[in-house]
Amino acid sequence: MGRLLGPLLPLALILSGSLANPLKGLLDRAKEKKEGKNPAPRVIELFVSPEEARYLLERYEGLMKDSLFADGSTSGSSSSPSSYRTSRSIRLPPLGDSVVFDIERRSAAAAGFNHSYVEDFQMACYEEGQLLGLHRDDADGKINADRSATVLIYLQAPEEGGETIFTRRPLEIERDLDTGQGLRSEEGALKLFRAYCDRPERKFVVVAPRVGTAVVWRNWLGDDLGTFHASSTHGACPPKHGKKCVIQQWISRKHKLELRDERLAALFLAGANAHYQAGGSSSGGEGADTPTVQQCMMDASANEGRAVPRICSGEGTDAVQLDGTTSGPYRGVGALRTSGGFAAELPPGMVGGGVTASLWARDLEPGTTVLSLGPAYLKFRNSSSVRLSFELRAGSEVREMKVFSGKASETWFWFSLSLGGGSDVSASIFSRGKRDASSTIQVDTCGAELERTSGPSRLEIVSPPASGAFVSGHSDGYSSDLSFVLLHSEAIDDPDQLLAFSRAAQRYDKNL
Repeated sequence: MGRLLGPLLPLALILSGSLANPLKGLLDRAKEKKEGKNPAPRVIELFVSPEEARYLLERYEGLMKDSLFADGSTSGSSSSPSSYRTSRSIRLPPLGDSVVFDIERRSAAAAGFNHSYVEDFQMACYEEGQLLGLHRDDADGKINADRSATVLIYLQAPEEGGETIFTRRPLEIERDLDTGQGLRSEEGALKLFRAYCDRPERKFVVVAPRVGTAVVWRNWLGDDLGTFHASSTHGACPPKHGKKCVIQQWISRKHKLELRDERLAALFLAGANAHYQAGGSSSGGEGADTPTVQQCMMDASANEGRAVPRICSGEGTDAVQLDGTTSGPYRGVGALRTSGGFAAELPPGMVGGGVTASLWARDLEPGTTVLSLGPAYLKFRNSSSVRLSFELRAGSEVREMKVFSGKASETWFWFSLSLGGGSDVSASIFSRGKRDASSTIQVDTCGAELERTSGPSRLEIVSPPASGAFVSGHSDGYSSDLSFVLLHSEAIDDPDQLLAFSRAAQRYDKNL
């Protein structure tokens, strides 16, 4: 849904600053008419199958919460009571779910966009009498807002009611039924919308919910991200009998999501999907019934295993899933505790062509190899009360990296190791939203060693110290926590991009 500004209306109205300039809506409408760019929303039947709709509801509906307003309060919050949006919803990151990825791809294609630009879609359900009043997606008053298109998909249809209404005109020209003035209150806006639901005007587009049907529309006028399509004004009428459930897929014109980046060769969740995974823990942290994960984590990216299908723990070791509410790098983001680390064989030529591996990790012991790519590795050397020391090595070249802003046992660090075209090696370490250390090796003396690209190269993460004494698969007291392992098929050393990748884990918070 669009971003609502709170319980009163300057809400979606309003949403684009119309009260500050009451003529803007009329000018936008005249501009659309002049340019002939006000197409009606497009309805696509059988966009998803009944089986897909049923699967999504069975897997995710139980995780829904009261829908959020822009300020983070919920529709049921006593501190922000509102009747303008009364549904339940949840944001769904892909999490290795091929059904979600497939629907995302279809939605992007239907709207004329690349899959890299879709948001994690939102699933919402409306019980009898619940609604979402007239609004515009991404209508927050910012010129550079970027929800360029919306795809709305019906997963469950009520027996009666629940229509989606498009007024095909700006919100700014709507008038309060009692005063005849512009809409100034939530009460007046809802009264008008309910009247529209009971008796829509002839020029409205009214879409009756049917399972599998999709509605596609643009939110902005052409390439102008300062003028809304009049056709983007819409609202969700309340079901009269039964329940309605939908997917809301928003698509940007210019902002890619890190998990859809075409360079992302593989994503290993490493416990980051604790709240969405069958059998995952939502409370209790490291209790006795916390599940032990499979020996191999599967690629959860849109590539679906085509580059690196799996990454496996060492023989005789295990990894325990930790609860994200207490143990992950972000609130609601899970993690794994491993005693032996994980490893995978990379396909021939991947290292020579450029590759970047990144992950969240903490609780490292001196001697732990945090990341290893072919002949290059980043190792945790030692710690003191003042700093942490890491070692970046490629062949015979060695660089020391010092970090002053955390403890290895308590702080979550985002580590990245990158090989560029078989000659350059770079590493970066981030914590607390900033880069703590970085180093690059321009390889001359061992270039031949780094260019071994005819066969597979090995990726290793949080490998235990070589001197550790293993008993039944565990070193004496050794374990490390990790989360969210990314593998990119390109050498990436831009700190802003690497930091953006680290923050991608926030999308795994089911409370967002």
